[in-house]
Order: sequence, then structure tokens, then C-alpha cells
Amino acid sequence: MSKVIALITAGGSGSRMGTGIKKQYLEINNKPILAHTIHRFQITEKIDEIVLTLPEDDIPSVKKNIIERYNFNKLKLICSGGSTRQDSVLNALHSIRAEEDDLILIHDAVRPFISHEIILKCIASLEGSDGSVTAIKPVNTIKELSGHNISVTLDRDKLISVQTPQTFRIGLIKKCHEEAKVDDFYATDDSALVEKYGKKILGRAPVIKVVEGNSFNIKITDKNDLILASAIFDSLSI
Repeated sequence: MSKVIALITAGGSGSRMGTGIKKQYLEINNKPILAHTIHRFQITEKIDEIVLTLPEDDIPSVKKNIIERYNFNKLKLICSGGSTRQDSVLNALHSIRAEEDDLILIHDAVRPFISHEIILKCIASLEGSDGSVTAIKPVNTIKELSGHNISVTLDRDKLISVQTPQTFRIGLIKKCHEEAKVDDFYATDDSALVEKYGKKILGRAPVIKVVEGNSFNIKITDKNDLILASAIFDSLSI
């Protein structure tokens, strides 16, 4: 049976917060955001291992103040982050001991409200596909800009707003990241690498499914998000 690994990327600087504290370490209900996120995967039975990427200087304090404090015993590996998120993921993929068919869910550390149900759907989504992204339909009308002017209104029915986790067989996503490294190609998410290199690796167009996310699965990047996160925490009672 394939092993299921959660890779949590925690390399953000938190510069947009203006707090002087990296955003993954800010607290919601007296608990660091990173701890909330790890907890969601820790309590999901089908997750076998958790891997974390961190700035190298943060590793000792995170081990002591988060991993040991909250007894996250599924966390088997902490990898030093690279200069970009993509570099950090590749570093982790090179460090993880896994078979090519094992599953990996790649998730942003600052999305602390990922649900148990979505995690399970992500794992199930690899039946008959090469990968999946968690996403929701956009609520607002989306327009394309040319400079500072509107050039076109996009068809909202054909668009999705992508979240994480994004889920893949580890052999495929590792090869896609390696190809991107050679080409010096950087994308804003992991699925874009499978879109670009999947056909070369698989010999056919990759199949990437969409797992329905939810509006609570926010990415905390600024002070407004932190206010919203506190409200979500209170409403979910977690």
C-alpha cells in the first residue's frame, strides 16, 4: 500500500504583516499558525508522515516550541528551505525516503483550517489521475488588465481559485521539479510544473483533478487575514 506524506511548506517571511514575526509563528487562540496546520494532518489517520520545510535558522526553535510541545509524532523530517518555495519543495523531495508511487500532499503552512474531509478527498483523488489541486469557484467577477486598464472580463464559470493541498505521486512531482530546476523555470504552484513537464515524463498529457475546497481554507498573508482567521477559529471551535 502506498505511503501518504504531507509536506508543509513554512518559509514565509511575514513582511506584509508588519509584525516582525514570521507569519507562520503568529498565534491564533494562543497557538502558532504552524501548529494549527500541522495538527490538521496529525489527526488525519490516513496521513502516515509529515515533512516540514523551514528556514534553517528556525529549525531548533520550531523543534522545541512546536514539534515537541504539541507532540507531533508524525513529523519525521524537517528540511532547510531554499531561496524560493519551489526550491524548498525540491529540497524536501530529495530528502524524503519514499517510493515513486507514494502520495504527497503539498500544503501551505499558513492555511491552518484545512479540513479532515478535504485531506481525505485529496488522497482519494489520485485514483485515476496524476495529481489534484484543491480549489473553489471564484465569487467575484474576474477581469484581465492591460497596464492599468481593463482588457477583458473573464468567464467565471471556467475559472477556479486554487488552494492547497496539491496532491501527486511523489515520483512524478519530483521529476517535474527537477526538470524545472534545469530550465530555471519557476511557477506559482506545483501543479503548474506537472502541466508543463507531465507529458514529457509520462508520454501523455497529465490528468489533474480538482478537489472542491472551501472558503475557510484561507492563506494568511496580511493583518486582515489574521482577523478573519480568528473569526474562523471561533466559528469552527477547533
